[in-house]
Amino acid sequence: MPIEGTQPAGGGALPLLEAAAVRAVGAGRNLQIGEIIRATVLGTTADRAILDLNGSPFSVDRTPGLETGAEVSVRVTGLTPQPTLEVESLTPGSDQKASFLQVGQEVEGKLLQQLAPDRFLVAIGGNQVEAVVLEGVADGQPVQLRVAEVQPQLLLHIAGSGPAIEADVVSLIRAHLGDLSPGGAPLADLQAALGRLAAGSSPQASLPSVARLQAFLQTVLNPQTTLDADGLAHLVRDGGLHYEAKLAQLVVSAAPTPGQIAARDLKGLLLQVQHDLTAETPSSRPVALPSETSPRAPLPSSAALTQPATSSTDFITNFLGHLETQQALNLLAQLHATPFQLQIPLFTGGAFSTVHLGIEPDADSNPKGEGGASRGGYNLYFQLELEPFGQTRIDARIIPQSIRVNFFFEQAQAVARVRSELPALSETLRSLGFDEVL
Repeated sequence: MPIEGTQPAGGGALPLLEAAAVRAVGAGRNLQIGEIIRATVLGTTADRAILDLNGSPFSVDRTPGLETGAEVSVRVTGLTPQPTLEVESLTPGSDQKASFLQVGQEVEGKLLQQLAPDRFLVAIGGNQVEAVVLEGVADGQPVQLRVAEVQPQLLLHIAGSGPAIEADVVSLIRAHLGDLSPGGAPLADLQAALGRLAAGSSPQASLPSVARLQAFLQTVLNPQTTLDADGLAHLVRDGGLHYEAKLAQLVVSAAPTPGQIAARDLKGLLLQVQHDLTAETPSSRPVALPSETSPRAPLPSSAALTQPATSSTDFITNFLGHLETQQALNLLAQLHATPFQLQIPLFTGGAFSTVHLGIEPDADSNPKGEGGASRGGYNLYFQLELEPFGQTRIDARIIPQSIRVNFFFEQAQAVARVRSELPALSETLRSLGFDEVL
């Protein structure tokens, strides 16, 4: 609907409206035809509304929805003799966002502004919403959109661009994922269970696959050594989260063999132990790869994972379910541009604790430096149980030569303890090359 910024007739017009009309032409000199601008309604009368347009008030005809405090996106359609605007969309209230959409629905929309990687301000049917749009471009042009998800956030696909497979993957994951969360089942518990198995007198205690899995866990759960950058890289690479991806690389390369991959990856080792424990005749050969004739079972239900393991086989099966839950959640994180999640074992002096770590690129940092080199930053989120601090959370923003860290503690006495150590921590971070430490 066109809205012209004409000067209102004298007489009953408010002073605010009159002042806005006088400045409308001046504001129009800084506008460009086709430009989309977000504005806020400053005030209204019976037939006029004042928009805050790039810091300048602008008097326009009042239309339905232009109420005080409302946000509106307008497109500049003309500049002379007076600027002419066309309403693109109104921002609905928080309780109305995306409630008018349904999963599977196809709608026409416009990507108005990119807010973060794969996150856009989208105009749909006179409403303005924030949504994840994979491979979207904020050009303001009409585009057909397919609704893949409404909750917990709006996920849209550009119709015809081939993302339907991704939508099917998300639906499949959610169907099997249920209400699982990667909570317990730390590696230390797995190591303890294998120790009890190896100490027993059953024939399974001497399985070569059990010994190989124990040897792997010893490399990442050694209380005598600190988990350094190389050890962390080893855990991320071979900790089971990328097992299928490594097998998929065999399509383009025959080396290493599937057996070699399985022997060096936590998930491959777990599958081999599970296979040997359930086989009538234990075998030390690598477990066969899944095929169409022997499909993998779906993710176990949350009830199955929360039930106590009654045998070593049950414990291995439950831990595999826990690991596959992490894989599913990280696949969703990749599709939705949310933090990638890891679980890192940390020896705190008396026992191992699990650090829940989230990692995401920092959308506000400059992704490129001089010569095109990557200079993007990252946001890190740590959560762990520390004695005697209780639940502890650490949020860190790291960009080149700068780091900002916030600490959150369950126990009040932890604040004074950490505060006394901050000078030493700051000095250590500066020695590592950070010029700005906050």
